[in-house]
Order: sequence, then structure tokens, then C-alpha cells
Amino acid sequence: MPRPERGVPDLQRRANGYFYATWYDGASRRSKALSLRTKSATEAQARFAAFLAQGADFYDNSAQGVSVKAVIESYRRGHVHPNVVDTERFEYAATQIVGFFGDTPVRDIDIDAGERYIEHRLDEGIAKSTIKREMSTLVAAANFCVKRRVIKPDEIPTIEYPNVDTNREIWLFKDEFRIYRDTKNADIRDFIDTMYFTGSRRRAVEQLSWNQVDLGNGLIRLAKDGEKKTKKRRPTVPIVPALREILERREMLADTDYVFGHSGSRYKSLVRRASNAGLLYLKARDGRPEGRFCPHTIRHTRATHLLQDGVDIYAVAKLLGDTIRTVETTYGHAAAGLTADAVLKSGF
Repeated sequence: MPRPERGVPDLQRRANGYFYATWYDGASRRSKALSLRTKSATEAQARFAAFLAQGADFYDNSAQGVSVKAVIESYRRGHVHPNVVDTERFEYAATQIVGFFGDTPVRDIDIDAGERYIEHRLDEGIAKSTIKREMSTLVAAANFCVKRRVIKPDEIPTIEYPNVDTNREIWLFKDEFRIYRDTKNADIRDFIDTMYFTGSRRRAVEQLSWNQVDLGNGLIRLAKDGEKKTKKRRPTVPIVPALREILERREMLADTDYVFGHSGSRYKSLVRRASNAGLLYLKARDGRPEGRFCPHTIRHTRATHLLQDGVDIYAVAKLLGDTIRTVETTYGHAAAGLTADAVLKSGF
């Protein structure tokens, strides 16, 4: 095993079984080592990440305490990167949390600190649901660090999440969706339509490769072979005629394994399109709450349109890879109307 570059910290296990963080101190011109106080490789990796983020004094909890930055870094290295398929959402949340709290000891994050963060993000025009997800990332990181003994249980942040209406998912009405997809950029239009007709999450379409597309049988297998299974299931979905036209055209011009040329993020392009179409901030309308457009809005839009068109809720759940209960909870605005209509039409 090659020696690490001089000055770059290294994780080593010594003869006594304990793990150490070792590095070269240029000021004293001496090699130094810090015991990570564990024989567990998993715990050592999390503590080493905290050491890299905060430095050699990160164990001095009595004087300073482990920083938010160190806790997030431990969580990133010890859990997110090894286990999470799509890390983009975590990285976005981590950037916001670390950018605001930085070197603040995680044990000092209380209700007042949480309220300051909420106010700061609301001033930036961020939705409460997004803020809640960011704050829950910090709590999840702290809980992970407790399990790895990087911090103590009483150092977990005490915060209150912003109040979020769990049934206020926004969607585009059909006239709005036609405006949204009406762009001269054919690539973005195809991407929007593929998200819509498959009811898929953005990342699944970004990563869609040709070996997942079965034009002969009219199916798209959104899950990749050997992919880690997560709560965000990727089902097999039918290729509707409008989607087939898109796929056949793109297949003729394909020069990579990806349906859309590469697997890079289209997040900014999709949001920019909503802004250009005047749909970035959606006003309340016919039972729809106000909200800010995000690419996930396309998925909500497809589910809402299907239910409004009378498609069986089981079929909608199967397309989305969700449970019927989740569909009822999330898209109750559409399902409720269908239920009322069915009752009115029932009888002799």
C-alpha cells in the first residue's frame, strides 16, 4: 500500500487494534497521530471524517464540541456515499446547512438557532417543505454520529421543523402544462414529456439508458441492474404512443448509451423553463395551493391528470411505484373528486 502524500491525513489501524488518524505537521516537522478510540472500522471511518472536517481538536467536546460541518462530513462519508443511490438532494441540503451553521458546535443548535435558519431560508424564497428536508438532514447526520460515537446523545440538535401541509403538493393544470412544454429546445421538451408520460422522478430519466428501453414489448424498466434498492422505487412502465415517437426518434440519432445523451442534471434547465413560461410561482387555483415549481412538479402533474381523467387509482399507484395509500394521501385533491363523482353516479 503506497504511503499517503506528506501532509495528507491517513487512517491507520495499529497493532493494538485501534484506529488512528495520522498526518505530518509541517510546523514541527514531525509525524503526528490521534487515536480515534475505536477498534470498529465503521466507527473509525465516521470519526476520521469528523477529524478531516474539524481538525485534531474535534474530540475536545468539553471545550468546543463537534461542529455541524464535521457531523455532516461524517454522515456523508459513513452513510450517504456508501448507501445512497442519488446523493444530489443530500449534497444540496448539506451545502445549505454547512453554509449557515459551519463550525458551530452541533450541540449548540437549539430551537432559536433553528428558527433563525428557517427565517433565513424563507427570506430566500425557499419552500417550507425544502427547509424541513434540510433540517432533517442535520438531525439524521447527528443521529448517525451518535451511533458511531462521534458525539453524545445529548448533543443531538433540538429543533422544531416548519409547519408543512402534507397534502399541498402542487401541480400544473393541463393548459399550464401545454405552456410549460411548449419550448423550442427539443431536448428539454423531450425530457419533460418523458418525465410526464412515465411519471418518473427527474433522476431516473436522467440516468435512463437504452438497455432499459424495450420498444418491442412497449416497456421501460426504470430500475437498473444491480442498483441499490431504496424507498424511491423505480417500476416498469408502459410506453404510450406519444412517448414511443420520442424514443424512436432519439434512438435513430443516439450516439451514447443514455437516452438523453448523458446522465447529468437537468434541474436548472427545467426550473429555467418554468421561469420563462411564467410558471415558476404557481398561484392557488381550483383547490390547488400556492407553491414554487420544481421538476418533481411534473410527476405530481401526471398523477393528478390521470386521476382527473378517471384512471383507476391502482393503475396510477403502479405507474408511480407508490402504494395506493400514498397516492390517496398525496393526490387527495384529485381522488376526492373522483370518489364524489362515483358516489353520485351509483345506484339503480
